[in-house]
Amino acid sequence: KRTLIPVIDTNRCTGCGWCVPACHLHLLSLEAQGWQKFSTLHDAQDCTGCRKCEVKCPFGAITMSVLRMILIYYLGSLERITRATRHLC
Repeated sequence: KRTLIPVIDTNRCTGCGWCVPACHLHLLSLEAQGWQKFSTLHDAQDCTGCRKCEVKCPFGAITMSVLRMILIYYLGSLERITRATRHLC
């Protein structure tokens, strides 16, 4: 299954909060980082990939990405993902 989840670009996110009520599963919230607020995704595994948050963002700060590609970005390689997630299967 190719699951899409929102990726929030903190360089574009203004903390306006429009995306938060767009998520019917309440997976987004605003969190302070220093003196700024940014949208944050919680419980990514529960996201349905409906894209409502992406559509609602007036600043284009949210893009949907395939979960596997996000893991590759953060973990560096498919081999490292396999090792890191082996216990989940």
